Amino acid sequence: MRYRIEMQPLAGRYIVALKDPESGETVKTMALNGTAGEMLKLHLEGQDIPAIARALSERYGVPADRIAADAEALFSTLAER
Repeated sequence: MRYRIEMQPLAGRYIVALKDPESGETVKTMALNGTAGEMLKLHLEGQDIPAIARALSERYGVPADRIAADAEALFSTLAER
């Protein structure tokens, strides 16, 4: 099942709600740290992992390959859950 995802920033973190697309009911919630939340937000805006890595690398001065690996791990974990 594909869920509708809603995100809200809260105290340096993001609260993510997975919602049933038909009923609108929240199926699951989770909290992400700020960087993971930014990765997910950019992904939901249609950016792929290389674009996300470039954007966050420029913003934080972290190597793009490290960010790309972290993004892949994050999206893999989210898909499993």
